[in-house]
Amino acid sequence: MVSTVSPSFFIYWYMQTIKTLPSYSIVNYKYPITADNPIGIAYGYAFDRSLLECNYHGLSVASTLQYFKDEFLRMMNGYSNSITQEQLQQILQQASMMLFAYKQTPIYKQSLLRPKTRVVVINDTIGVYMQPDFYDPCSDTFYEVKSYPLRKDEYMFKRLCYQIKLYQLAYPKSKAVAVGFCNGNNGNGNSNGYGYELLELPSLTPREKLQLLQEIMEAVRTKSIDDMQVQEEDIAVVLNRVEAVFYRLNT
Repeated sequence: MVSTVSPSFFIYWYMQTIKTLPSYSIVNYKYPITADNPIGIAYGYAFDRSLLECNYHGLSVASTLQYFKDEFLRMMNGYSNSITQEQLQQILQQASMMLFAYKQTPIYKQSLLRPKTRVVVINDTIGVYMQPDFYDPCSDTFYEVKSYPLRKDEYMFKRLCYQIKLYQLAYPKSKAVAVGFCNGNNGNGNSNGYGYELLELPSLTPREKLQLLQEIMEAVRTKSIDDMQVQEEDIAVVLNRVEAVFYRLNT
């Protein structure tokens, strides 16, 4: 059973607490990343933040690239010996081409923004915070963006699909689209040879929903609080802060 409910309706839950955690803790539980790749992590984070800044402030490619550079170097602080000036220039060149490709996407053309966080509440005891990268309220579509070709690595593709499936719990009626970037226009590129790709994922089946909810409950039950970044929060405070989607399972 699933329902989307206005937070104010549940203000009577004054004393009840729930265990809350971010969705990426569940993703890392299911598909952990063990490889030590500070450059890749810094690139992905900086690119993600740059796209948000680009849309929020209507930045040019040059201004967005400067923001990317600042964020990338900030993330690389402590790994200064891991990258040369020549490598940095190559990274900035790649980011520049990807930003030009990004400006052809429906995300940029429609000036989409990151949606407010939602919480998936399971049996009134567990709450998982969900926030995809961008949301289009007109078409009821959310987008999750990656700074690499979607199918470049099978493991990372499965991880991405799992992440999006979790978001579909919070957006049960929405269309879910993954966005990736690749060297080769795939029909969605520009003159520099870089392009973007869109992949719409199917809606969750009842079986998939049940499996996801059970995996969330299992993760919270078996992993340490520190590993999962679990917090105890007053449910009334949570529901006054964010929109909630409720699920109830027979246990």
